[in-house]
Amino acid sequence: MKWLKISFATILTLIFLLSLHSLCWAADNPGDKLSRGVVNIISAPLEIAKQIDKEWKNQTDKTKKVSLGLFGGFFKGITYTVGRMGSGVWDVVTCPFQLPKGYEPLMKPDYVLDKKSPPPQQNQLNQEINK
Repeated sequence: MKWLKISFATILTLIFLLSLHSLCWAADNPGDKLSRGVVNIISAPLEIAKQIDKEWKNQTDKTKKVSLGLFGGFFKGITYTVGRMGSGVWDVVTCPFQLPKGYEPLMKPDYVLDKKSPPPQQNQLNQEINK
């Protein structure tokens, strides 16, 4: 009798978990949002190395002081790491919902190692053309 209760509880738990998983695939692009969130949580510490590299190059071009680039890049990388992890957690938690509209990421670029900048907004493009 005890094994019947345990197996019934296990089946109900599995049904519940599988129904939650199916919510992530219910709309246009929630699967991509979920995977983007997981990747951003895992790869967020790479922001430290990325920002050190950027600041190192900027500081050596401007002032020839490598230490400014190292320290500035390290602290900037820590900040970006926290932001990217937060963005990843947000994407994972809200994957079934269109928050923000169109399943857009909170942080651009979508991933740490993306070098592509986001496409310009239509209004910005029109302003540049009219200049």
